[in-house]
Amino acid sequence: MLLPVRLSSDYAYNQIPVGRSLFDPGVLAALLVLLTACALAVLAWYRRPVISFGIAVFALTILPVSNLAFPIGTIMAERVLYLPSLGFCLLLAVAVMALAARPRGRLPAAGAIVLLLLGYGTRTILRNRDWHSNAVLFAAAVSTSPNSAGAHYNLGMALLSSGDFSGAQREFERSLGIYPKVSGAYSGLGETLEKRGQIDAAAHAYQIATKVDPNSSLAHLNLGYFYGRRKMTSEALEEFRSAARLGVYGEKDLTDLAVGFILAGSPIEAQDSLKTAASSNSFMLRSNLGLVYLRLGWLTDAQRELEMAAALEPNSLEVQMNLGKVHALRGVPAQAEAHFKNSLRLQPGNLEALNLLATVLGEQGRLSEAQEALETVLRLQPSNGQARYILGVIFAKQGRLIDAQRELEAVLRVTPQDSIARRALSEVLRRQGRTREAKRELHLAEEQERRLRSAAPRESRQRAR
Repeated sequence: MLLPVRLSSDYAYNQIPVGRSLFDPGVLAALLVLLTACALAVLAWYRRPVISFGIAVFALTILPVSNLAFPIGTIMAERVLYLPSLGFCLLLAVAVMALAARPRGRLPAAGAIVLLLLGYGTRTILRNRDWHSNAVLFAAAVSTSPNSAGAHYNLGMALLSSGDFSGAQREFERSLGIYPKVSGAYSGLGETLEKRGQIDAAAHAYQIATKVDPNSSLAHLNLGYFYGRRKMTSEALEEFRSAARLGVYGEKDLTDLAVGFILAGSPIEAQDSLKTAASSNSFMLRSNLGLVYLRLGWLTDAQRELEMAAALEPNSLEVQMNLGKVHALRGVPAQAEAHFKNSLRLQPGNLEALNLLATVLGEQGRLSEAQEALETVLRLQPSNGQARYILGVIFAKQGRLIDAQRELEAVLRVTPQDSIARRALSEVLRRQGRTREAKRELHLAEEQERRLRSAAPRESRQRAR
């Protein structure tokens, strides 16, 4: 309060060195200040009671957050001085008034007021810039509190959200270097490593998060989602069930848990999570419920929930996309088209929305418009296999069989195991009269599908063992 040169939103471990002895210089200095304040309050009680009152206001309002009466979980934070600063400001006012009361003291008092306003006002303006965004705020905190594990963790999360994965990894590792017992930092590090393609290291970080804090339902939830993304269904289910047993109470976590159960193939357990979360009518709940019902194939329920979410937040890209998918699956391409166009209005370069828009345009027979949308995708991302597949199908519908063959073969060069694209290529070759090649492609597609069907139960048995 007196000299706010270095301000920080986080003074967590280990920014403030712990005093190990009563004779530590910092401890002695603090005791000296406190004893002086107490003595001043007693001595001024009769002559200048306003001084005693200011000191009493400060002492009484800071006591509940001082960790003396009971621990509050925060070592130090600037926010806990909001109310105690009343006492400090009162003492400043007393000092200025005392200066003004002296002979020829009015001008010095006015100067003191100007200096106070300029000094504290300028510092306020400069500090407000740090609150421009999470990334700016936490970068400032790391600068002023470089030994705070919390500051590095928060900056890591902000960098992860912004796509700076190397910076996020650096901050999570620094946070864990200061305090290696925070499961959230390991989960954040795991997500960062996964984004960077370091899958084994990511798995290790996610697993450590559950070992550091076995009772963290969020750590188990994160590990479950990781396993789900790696197609390790039984492991994912085990982690989701651990999260459910420990108790997931946040609305977002409950709906995330439900989505996890859906992706892992357990809709009944997903329903249990949804029933727990269903007491709220928030956008997040409705959006996630809609997604879960969409995954289940309950299209009427999905449409109802997503329309409620859209009423709460009409500019949600995710909701518009999911509503488009619902209408497409229900066979209403015109309404699906409207939602996919809304998605593109919100994010013009969204490749998934362009691909889905092309599909529904093709279903309506508007092949040239569909082709235009797909060509936009391929300009932005030439390797987009979904766009090339849809474009191949459209060319086939137009009778442009050579162009259709070119696009489908391009898909199979990237993903030769794509039996759907191979079947489409077989049909294109048949229509060209190239019967032998068509039969060969059809045979390869059937063989791939047969291997896939036989591999699924074998994989399940291996996981069960």
